[in-house]
Amino acid sequence: MNTGKVIDVMAIEPRLKHPAIFEAFDVLDKGEAIIIRNDHDPRPLYYQLAAERGNTFSWVYLLSGPEVWEVEIRKHKAGMQLETVGEIAAADLAKGEVFKKYGIDFCCGGKKTLEEACSEKGLDVLKIRGELDNAAGKTSVLPKHDFNSWSLTFLSDYIVNVHHSYVKQTIPVLIDLGEKVSGHHGKTNPELVEVKNKVKELVNELTVHMKKEEMILFPYIKELENNKNSGTSI
Repeated sequence: MNTGKVIDVMAIEPRLKHPAIFEAFDVLDKGEAIIIRNDHDPRPLYYQLAAERGNTFSWVYLLSGPEVWEVEIRKHKAGMQLETVGEIAAADLAKGEVFKKYGIDFCCGGKKTLEEACSEKGLDVLKIRGELDNAAGKTSVLPKHDFNSWSLTFLSDYIVNVHHSYVKQTIPVLIDLGEKVSGHHGKTNPELVEVKNKVKELVNELTVHMKKEEMILFPYIKELENNKNSGTSI
């Protein structure tokens, strides 16, 4: 894949900056890119390019200041299907939380591209993209640990603070999605109501299970380990 011709915008006369970039973009083949380098955020260029060339390019920050900004502008390949907000949220639940924060519907309205969804809401698409990038993978990438080397007390605390915490944060999202999807499509697809109910049953069972662990099992494990280390018995 073409890594992109670098255009040093700082070396171009101000009135010729944007025309030079547009000219370079227009002669790109599908899938090729240019990289622009500037001494400030070229955000205004994004909106002008989007207004005049439509949804035909991707915009990726390579450097974000404070002295130098670099952006890769890549022309979409022919026939390329742009990712929808629904597909973005389905691939990473943390990104769904960003959409929820800004009121972007990734369920029934999930067939829109990010650009279309932001335009309808009057949102800054570059700001939203930045938050999506920051959220990427936060719920899917697990650190590698040698659990066998941990004390049972530390392991118990880790389970509560990491895994139980994640489940508690995710439950409201799943319940909300279940209600929303079954509410909109339950009449024509009754199986969605059953899925919603099964999710609620699972949530109730899991919540009780975690509470028992936190209030009974883990304290007992900690006491056993503490007594073992101190040479006493329960």
